[in-house]
Amino acid sequence: MGKRSRRDDSRPRKTGRRGDNSMPRRKRSRGHDSRPRKKRSRGHDSRPRKKRSRGHDRRSRKKSSRGDYSRARKKRSRGRDSGPSKTISGTVTPGPSLETRVSVERFTFHKKLGEGSFGKVLLATDKLTRQPLALKVIEKRSQLRRSSSCHIERRVLQIATSSPFLTHLYASFQTEDHLFFAMEYLSGGDLFDLLARNGRLLLTTARFLSAELVCGLKFLHRHGIIHRDLKPENILLDSAGHLRIADFGLAVMGMLGKNFAFGRGGTSGYMAPEVIRSGRFDAAVDWWALGIILYEMLTDNHPFNNGRTSESVESAVLEDSVFYPHYLTTDTQDILQQVLQKNPSRRLGTSGHIRHHRFFRSIDWKELEARRVEPPFAPITPSLDVEHLKQELVISTSEAMKPPITSEDQKTFIGFSYTSPKWNI
Repeated sequence: MGKRSRRDDSRPRKTGRRGDNSMPRRKRSRGHDSRPRKKRSRGHDSRPRKKRSRGHDRRSRKKSSRGDYSRARKKRSRGRDSGPSKTISGTVTPGPSLETRVSVERFTFHKKLGEGSFGKVLLATDKLTRQPLALKVIEKRSQLRRSSSCHIERRVLQIATSSPFLTHLYASFQTEDHLFFAMEYLSGGDLFDLLARNGRLLLTTARFLSAELVCGLKFLHRHGIIHRDLKPENILLDSAGHLRIADFGLAVMGMLGKNFAFGRGGTSGYMAPEVIRSGRFDAAVDWWALGIILYEMLTDNHPFNNGRTSESVESAVLEDSVFYPHYLTTDTQDILQQVLQKNPSRRLGTSGHIRHHRFFRSIDWKELEARRVEPPFAPITPSLDVEHLKQELVISTSEAMKPPITSEDQKTFIGFSYTSPKWNI
């Protein structure tokens, strides 16, 4: 789960072709998984003001301010921030799992890998196969007004099993009060932690990781899926150093052809200008986020952040030009300029073939997609923690005191449970 809070205050609605505002809009996933955000003008960059926003060295930045994207900060929680809440330790009484034979009792829990507004991810071991995995736990009550998002996330994870560049789902199941995603555990950590440890990456490493990221995004877009919340926290690494895109909680499906959707979801600092302005978007938003991430890998800075508030960062995204350090090669600067194009219709990835750019001229795409290219680095892979949580989860006091989900509300989650045929059960 991610470290920066993400925002989604209006459920994305898909319409027909670009500019056709008369077609009926359909409600989409992730109605509100983030902080409220102001409406902005349309996605084309027409503002005359040009500033240079020099990157800021995250390693020397303080940890506290609201708009601070320092890597030294703790991982940020997902969704809408409501401030710290009191917690208690208590045993989640799972009861019988609904719709599937997979149950909570099948797993031994070790430690918490991450936590957000709607749930947490735990490191667990399958008692039957002795296989470590990541178990994402979501409180059902938090999904009642946005139940389509958990169904979309489950469907995307099913599709993702066909790509080596996306995280894989073993099973999804539910109890009376919780939803569970049993997913593969990737021991190499995430890109956020890699950058926090190493700072600026070597060009060969940044090129390799961004090329694998391109492969993952191309797969999603071919299937009509927009990730919408791409950031270093959602890019995981396996023990060999290969990349996997994770967390499809804000994903939008059905985005084939010239369809576009409405919605203001994402993480401040990674949202494309068109999302900030009007909320109307297509797959170009993922290429913008790739540009931000590539810039961070190569400079250890964010192109639009200087320790300011989220609002000022979004203003910089709309109005400022990017500063390119002198040590970046000509090809590197050129690809960054093209993917950080404020006009989505002219952005590389949407316009032109990103694989053909000179920055990637050393990449053998066929070998890369077959996972036959050795990563240029080896991530730190901690040993599996042998301490057990004995199925005790940290739950909020307010959650513990809430009444159980009604039988009528349970109908919302019919069809959520799933077991992958590839999982050895």
